[in-house]
This record gives sequence, structure tokens and C-alpha cells, in this order.
Amino acid sequence: SMLDEATSAAEAVTLAKRSVKSKSNTLIVAGDVHPQTIEVIQTRCKPLGLEVKVGMAPALMAENDYFAVVCQYPSTTGLIHDLKEHADAAHAKNAAFIVCADLLALLGHLLDLA
Repeated sequence: SMLDEATSAAEAVTLAKRSVKSKSNTLIVAGDVHPQTIEVIQTRCKPLGLEVKVGMAPALMAENDYFAVVCQYPSTTGLIHDLKEHADAAHAKNAAFIVCADLLALLGHLLDLA
């Protein structure tokens, strides 16, 4: 994207809202997404009437109906989470699973696999 990461994430959220089958207006954002990304998402969602819940994504996913989940890879604290199970759970609810990824971190991971 030509946009910064936070703006790209907010655009992904609005695209998800328009394209998924879920009718929910709730977005779940993992608490370890970069703070600037969380702020831009909240700012963009407010005038659209979308509720943003920030916290432990797995718990929020179990407790709520939602149209999308946003996670960070690696997290803002540097943790690398296995996101497959959570992505599968979101897709099972007809919701999108959005990952804000550091491309250099992904490249490093691919080099480790080689």
C-alpha cells in the first residue's frame, strides 16, 4: 500500500465491513496492535457507527458477534502469535481477519524456513 500502516489498517476495516456476510457493527482489535493503528481505526470507525472493542482478541471473539478482527504480526511488544486458529474462528463466523504485518519481519520468518 502507498498508505502508512495505520491508515491501511483502517481502510482494510472499511473494506471488510462492505464485503463480509456478517451483519454485526462490532470490530475486534487485539490490544497488542500498535497504538497508533488502534487510534486511527477508532477515529475512522466512529463516524461510521462501528463499535471498536480493544483487548484480548480470543476472549472478545468468544464473547461477541463481530464483522472483523484486527491483529498485529509481530505484536507491538515483539511477540509472534500463531494466528491460524483465530483466523479460522473469524472466518467460521463470516467475519474478516485482518493482520497488520511488518513486511521485514515476514521476510525474516521466510528466511528462517529456508
